[in-house]
Parts: sequence; structure tokens; C-alpha cells
Amino acid sequence: MSTSTTSDLIGTEALPPSSTPFWKAALGASPRRRMLLGGTLLLLLLVITRIITEADDLTASSTIGLTLRLAAPILMAGLAALWSERSGVVNIGIEGMMILGTWFGAYGAWYGPELIGKIGLGTPPDWMAPWMGFLFGILGGMLGGLIHALATVRFNVDHVISGVAMNLLAFGGMRYLSELAFTGEEGGGISQSPKQLDSIPKFNVPILGGGKIFGWESPDVLGSIENHHWFLSKNYKFPMPEILMPPLMSNDGCYTGSLGNLCRWLAGKAEELGVEIFPGFAAAEVLYDEKGAVRGVATGDMGVARDGSHKPDYQPGMELTAKYSVFCEGARGHLTKRLKAQFDLELDCQPQVYGLGIK
Repeated sequence: MSTSTTSDLIGTEALPPSSTPFWKAALGASPRRRMLLGGTLLLLLLVITRIITEADDLTASSTIGLTLRLAAPILMAGLAALWSERSGVVNIGIEGMMILGTWFGAYGAWYGPELIGKIGLGTPPDWMAPWMGFLFGILGGMLGGLIHALATVRFNVDHVISGVAMNLLAFGGMRYLSELAFTGEEGGGISQSPKQLDSIPKFNVPILGGGKIFGWESPDVLGSIENHHWFLSKNYKFPMPEILMPPLMSNDGCYTGSLGNLCRWLAGKAEELGVEIFPGFAAAEVLYDEKGAVRGVATGDMGVARDGSHKPDYQPGMELTAKYSVFCEGARGHLTKRLKAQFDLELDCQPQVYGLGIK
């Protein structure tokens, strides 16, 4: 008895199993997909490392923001080298171009407003100085690239020789120009420029640090990573990543305020309505009239020693009476507990439930 497979019936050969590793198939051939997955895995690794080591500053938004700011110049240099080599020029002189951009930026920020005033355009405001330095820095870096391109492309100078010469000349030349331009200025010298009074304002990077994009409120990815959630037991705490928490546990759209400032503001509003505020005095006992009704409270005595004796600054408590007394002591107020027992307020009702919360 002969048998036949499905491939025999349709006249084709069975395909061999794929030899492509699973991780390559998951990543696919798209560089954008690989970059996105790599960044996600890196952030997940940082979160797990923070949870295990309890190094909370590892994923703090300030730490990641500082890392991005320090990595930006290196990233720009890497992109410059990439574009240069793709055009056929070995950019050995990238360090020299960065030196030129840095020096021209410092010069433009310090002397740019003065130069504009000398050509008759008026003195610009102080906030424009750092932006002029930013523009001068771009032009200085472009000048270095232009010199290197002319030497290698137009005059056929060896790329390595031109790049090394660019680095050496930029370092020596800018050090000499710094001595001429910055020495004698307050905070300036051969190795540093004078301190600027203004700076380019900081801004949040959309998606990473929140902010708005054409009116749309973008998410704060770094802020969500920085949030901490714990499940508390008797002896331990168990951290949970923000991404695994339900939306109701998120702080997005919430505000953080000072409860003390809020109380002071409310006290001012109450006093405007004629209410007397007695800060610093705690109610010590409930006052009753001859019929047993509540007529007010009495504050505690002040200046009482541990043994109950009166010290020189002893001051008896005050009686505060009113037509209506409202007790707002929170969940377990000591006077409220006395009133419950006095008037049997918990009769024929469900017992009060208490919970402890930490925010």
C-alpha cells in the first residue's frame, strides 16, 4: 500500500524549515524597528536595574536629561563624520571643526551685540547674545568644514594630512585668539570665555519630557519611568514598574501643592468673612451645658510641667463657645471618640472603616 504526501499531490516539494534565528525574524530587516526595539529594551533594563539595586537616581528625569545634554555634541560630531565619509571625505579634522565652532560661539555671544551696534543696527537686547553665539558657532564649524573640503577636494591634499593639520591649527589658533579676545575680561582667559549673563532657555523635548506639540499635550515618557510604586507588606516593599500600573495610579494631569499654604490661604478667606482663627491651639475637651448639649470646646493649658505642676509661663486654656460646634478632626479625632461614646453615635450603624495610605 503506497502513501503520498500533500506536496506530492500538488506537484511541489516540501519547503525546508527556516534557518533564520527567531530574534532576527522578530527584529526584521527594518533599521527603524531595530532601533525602536533596542531603545525599549534599554529603558526596560534600566528600570529593572533600578528596582533590583534601589538606585532611584538611575532613571530619574534629571539624570536622563543630563545624559542627553552631554551626549548631544558627541552625536552631532558622529553625524558630521558619517555625512562626510558618505560624500567621500575622511573627516579626520572633526575635532578641529568642533574647536572652531566652540570658539566662534563664545566670541559671538560676548562680542556679537557690540559688533551689531558698531554697524549702526542698534544695540540688541541681552537675551539675543546667546542666540548670536549659537549662530556664530554654526558658522565657525561650517568654516572649518569648508577649509577641509577645499584642501582635500579642490587641491587634492591627503585627507589624513589635512585633518591633522586642521586639528593642530584650530587648537593653537583658537588658544592664541582667546588670549587676544578674552584675557582681561571678567571670567575670561586663554582656556575659557567670559561668563554670559543670559542663556538659551531650556525646553522639554516632546514625548520624552512632556510639553505641547501644536496644542497637543504629549506624554512624559521619562516622567513615567521615574515614578515609583510599591506594594507594602509587614517587612518588605515590592516595587512595580509604572508601565504595569493601571491608569488611575498615574500622576498625569495631577498637581502637587503645599497643604500648609492651602490652609493659610483658607484661613485668610475665612477671616475675611468674620471667622476667628486660633492657630497653634488644640482643643482639649468638649464643653456641655446644663442640659448635656455641646456648647463648645476648651483649649489645653499651656506651661504645664511633666509632673503636672505649673511652670512660670503657665496659661490656662480658653473656652470657645458657639451656637453650633462642628468637629473636623479626621478619621480618629480624640474629641470625636468622646462624643461617640457620650451620645452613642455608632448605634444601629455600620462600623467605620479606616485605611492607611501613603502618597
